[in-house]
Amino acid sequence: MNIISQVLEAIASNLILLAVLIAILIVIITIGRTITKVKTSGTSARMAEIGLDSKKLEIMSKRAYLEGLKNASMVLTDNERKKIDSVRADNAVLSRRTLAMMDEVEERTNRLERGADLSRLSRTLDKIKRYESGIFKNIGGR
Repeated sequence: MNIISQVLEAIASNLILLAVLIAILIVIITIGRTITKVKTSGTSARMAEIGLDSKKLEIMSKRAYLEGLKNASMVLTDNERKKIDSVRADNAVLSRRTLAMMDEVEERTNRLERGADLSRLSRTLDKIKRYESGIFKNIGGR
């Protein structure tokens, strides 16, 4: 019982200090909640703005899609159709020529690389033969 009475005495003597600590803790919690509410209200307002912007973009997209459908439903004249077909044919010809030229460039590049390799190897072989002839002449071999 001695220990319990000591604890009760310690609590009684520090009761004011304990009450002040509890009051400070309550104030800190209240301030924290207030700050959180202020930040959350700003965030929710921003989210509402983003939602409105998203809806506006969706409406504009639908409007542009409908405008495209309206323009697509127009009938082209024979002259307009011929011009478009002519441009498409020119594009096809240009594409084929571009591919053919790319193939030619690739083949010529390969040939050039092979020629450079052959030339380099030929020079190396000539050097080797000269060194061999110099070494083996002195030895009396070949």
